[in-house]
Amino acid sequence: ITKPISATSNQIGAKMGKSSGTCWFFVCLNVDAGVVTAAQNGGITKISTVDYRTKNFLGIVQRHECIVTGD
Repeated sequence: ITKPISATSNQIGAKMGKSSGTCWFFVCLNVDAGVVTAAQNGGITKISTVDYRTKNFLGIVQRHECIVTGD
């Protein structure tokens, strides 16, 4: 599932950054799927949009991902 979380009045930029982490049986260790980390990974200083994506494999493995666009 991918869902929009936030949008600003900034124009859609050419850069995209992602942060992600994987959880096993609802145990999440050292997972950083945050907006700030995603922006830093993409070299973004002016955020345009933020999307959040989750993938679930039989309730055993869950993948969390934050996707940020901007300049």
